[in-house]
Amino acid sequence: MSLVWGIQACKMHTYNEHRKSKRVKTRLRVNCKSDGIFFSDFTRDVGLGGMGVETATLIREGTVVELFLHLPNEKDPLILSGKVVWSKSTDAPEKTTSNVVIGIQFENMKPEHNNKLHNFIENHTIDSSLS
Repeated sequence: MSLVWGIQACKMHTYNEHRKSKRVKTRLRVNCKSDGIFFSDFTRDVGLGGMGVETATLIREGTVVELFLHLPNEKDPLILSGKVVWSKSTDAPEKTTSNVVIGIQFENMKPEHNNKLHNFIENHTIDSSLS
């Protein structure tokens, strides 16, 4: 086992240890609406409990948001509600328009959306392990 692999494995363990549900790293289009503000960005990761979103829009912790999550092979986006539970600036060396990452916790998810998201996460995990 190389040192780099050991460090990456350790980081992956730390990344998941505080979560109630498994998250997968994935870049999906997500549109957000809150207090008359509408913006479109990409996820950093997604799980049944919430998601990380890379954005240029600063949103305060505690803000309630309506989300339109675009899953592959789904005609319509999942319409979800959530609350911003954390936000942090990124120090990306490359110039990007996304300089903030926000953590959103889902609230009151409909069972059919939960099922679709669960299937996506499970299939994504299987696909990722094959590459």
